[in-house]
Amino acid sequence: MSIREADLQKFNELCANPEYTHVVQNQLLKKVITPGDGEKCPDWNATVKVHYHGTMLDGSVFDSSVKRNEPFEFHVGQGAVIKGWDKGVPTMQVNEKSFFVIHPDMAYGPSGSGSIPAKAVICFEVTLLDFVEDDHEYPTTAEEKLQAAKIRQEAGKVLFGEQKFTRANAKYEKGTQLLESIVTDSNELKVECFRLRATLFANMCLCFQKLNQFALSVKNGKEALKILVDNAVVDDDLRVKIYSRIIKSLVQMKKIEEAIKIGNEGVESVKDGSLISKELAKAKQIQAEEEAKRKQMYAKMMKPSFLGGNGGSDAGAKTGDQKDI
Repeated sequence: MSIREADLQKFNELCANPEYTHVVQNQLLKKVITPGDGEKCPDWNATVKVHYHGTMLDGSVFDSSVKRNEPFEFHVGQGAVIKGWDKGVPTMQVNEKSFFVIHPDMAYGPSGSGSIPAKAVICFEVTLLDFVEDDHEYPTTAEEKLQAAKIRQEAGKVLFGEQKFTRANAKYEKGTQLLESIVTDSNELKVECFRLRATLFANMCLCFQKLNQFALSVKNGKEALKILVDNAVVDDDLRVKIYSRIIKSLVQMKKIEEAIKIGNEGVESVKDGSLISKELAKAKQIQAEEEAKRKQMYAKMMKPSFLGGNGGSDAGAKTGDQKDI
């Protein structure tokens, strides 16, 4: 397919520019702006998260996730996006920013799309934020599910240690899904599955905390507690971790009263609640500081100067009335 006349000369110049590599010869050009420092993106079986800035060859913007401050996610290699993206993004590393120039054969072709004209060459500045490999294993027996979930737990632990919190979360989440429905006559096996599932949710609670997604952190922490309570699983060490993480996230959300309520509940539910008490004390300190600020502000509002007093006899009488109150 031919390129529209307005883009032809510029595109040919870029094809000859040694700063660009040809991902697909004379179809997809790439120039690295900022090299990545993470793993290379898979070319299939993964969900990728990117930020992008889309322009025409003349620089006019037609779309931008950066301006919306909303990263874009898609399944790579499955035709969910234009061919230029399916071929281009897998050449990137995590945290890499690159500029792609895309022939209409690998973009929107002879019909165009929205504000993009037919046969137009388009450009994207893309930053690869992260990717998560898809997980399609579905074991059947309780023993197989438990073992598969343990493998996800260990994989998540490694990723967490590498500060790859989003990918670690994906492993933990798959583990919780594997243990969602367990059928077995063994009470011991049931309890082990419940405990591991609660642990995985607790790990997700921590990962979301590291990602500053505090509402999701609290949600997953509460789910972990629910599993322990509903199934009468005794594990004080795990409960202490969960309560402490929930309190921290609630404090970050400025939900101090709820943090204190959860903290008091946690202290009463375990034999040794010293670590919970430590986080609870921090929440109470914040509450006390906020109360002191409110009192200070109220006192300031009651001053004659704030109330508009002018120092005269009437103002003095009003001030006296306020004092009596």
